[in-house]
Amino acid sequence: MTEEGAEVKEEVNVSLSKELVELIDENRGELTRAEFIDLCVRSFLKKVNLNPVIEAPEAYKKVEKTSAQPPNGCYKLSWTSAMLTYGVGDTLTSYLAFQAGLHEINPIMILLGNIIAIIFFKIAIFSVLLLISYFFINKKWLYLSVPIITTIVGLISTINNIMQLLQA
Repeated sequence: MTEEGAEVKEEVNVSLSKELVELIDENRGELTRAEFIDLCVRSFLKKVNLNPVIEAPEAYKKVEKTSAQPPNGCYKLSWTSAMLTYGVGDTLTSYLAFQAGLHEINPIMILLGNIIAIIFFKIAIFSVLLLISYFFINKKWLYLSVPIITTIVGLISTINNIMQLLQA
């Protein structure tokens, strides 16, 4: 006995054709759900010799992953300066300081021990910072803050290392 307004659900048994199973397996990870459904419908209609022109709804059309693009090359320029100061400048001056017999004061760098480990550590840090910056690319000013802060840290570190080298 059911209450008024309650829905009674029946079990539905669906069997898939061999062609549809192959189609699913071929396109499982490559398409969005809407694209996959569209592909299945088109394949079915083609199989039964119906070829209507179906326009996908605007919401299902492919769009770029991000609609905002950094203006005037500022994004590339800021990451280039971050790479030159933090990546190259600090690493090169740290290497020269190690060669001159100076010691690192950064506890993380002390744990790493040698310049090769420091280079790999910096590559990992730089990669994480790039991902963070890309995550904020749709925020008008946030996407530039990560490379600018990285540039400032790299500049301060490089200048500090140069000053230590000059005093040695």
